[in-house]
Amino acid sequence: MEKTATEIYGPIFNLINQLVNATGDEKIQIEKALQEANTKTLHEFQSFDEEFDKIKNSNLELEDRLQSLNELLDKKMNETSHLDIDESKYACEKIYKPFWNSLDSLSQDYLAMAYYLFRLFSGENNDFSPSVLEYCRAIENELA
Repeated sequence: MEKTATEIYGPIFNLINQLVNATGDEKIQIEKALQEANTKTLHEFQSFDEEFDKIKNSNLELEDRLQSLNELLDKKMNETSHLDIDESKYACEKIYKPFWNSLDSLSQDYLAMAYYLFRLFSGENNDFSPSVLEYCRAIENELA
C-alpha cells in the first residue's frame, strides 16, 4: 500500500514544529530525534549503494547480474518516497518536454528514478551505474 506524504514526513514535520516552540532540554531531545532520523536515512542509502556494488562486482554471469541489479532497483523504487520520485518526474517532464508525453508511463518512471539516483549518487563516489541502468531500462522499454 502506498504511503501518503503525511505518513512519510508527518513525524519529521511534527518534530520540526515542536523544535520551533521548544526550549532547553526539549530542544536537545528533538534535535537528537531529527539527527537519528537523518542517520537512519543515510544508512539506508549507504546500504543500497553497498548492495549495488556487491552485485555489480560479483562473479555472476552478466545476465544474472543485470537481473539482480534490476530487482534491486525495482525494490528501491518501491521503497523510495513518492514525493522524491514525483519531484524527479516533474524535473524530467521539463528536461524531456518535447517527447515526454509520448513515452510509456513505465519509461517515465524509469527516467524519473534515473534522475533521482543520479542526484543521489553524484557526490563523492560519482557512481553513475545505478542511474545509467535506469536509463537503459527506459530505452529497452520504449524499444519493446
